[in-house]
Amino acid sequence: MAAARKLVISQGGTPIAGVVQKSLSMNGEPIDITDDQSAGWRVMDSDVARRSVDLSIEGVATGNTFRALMLATNPVLLLTDITVTWPNGDTLTGDFFFNSLEESGPENDKLGFSATMQSSGAMVFTAA
Repeated sequence: MAAARKLVISQGGTPIAGVVQKSLSMNGEPIDITDDQSAGWRVMDSDVARRSVDLSIEGVATGNTFRALMLATNPVLLLTDITVTWPNGDTLTGDFFFNSLEESGPENDKLGFSATMQSSGAMVFTAA
């Protein structure tokens, strides 16, 4: 399990997943404000942008937290107060929409999983 602790996902300070593999995509999408005065050149307004963070993760689940969220009668797919912590101590905190979950057979009595999450609202990055 030590390898799974390279990146930790917590909710409200409680770890909910140790992640072995991850893909983190951060986006800043400017608004295209091209008009007839642009002489055919695209003009982007960098002050107004849509920013997002997408997570694709694989790891070992020690409980059924993710499964319970996906299969609940009234699923709460918006996870609030989520913190992603890197090995060097950097953190990213905010709310994430829980998109998908895939579980795989147990390994040493632990269930493998892969999941995707998308940011919802502002994110706070704190350097170590």
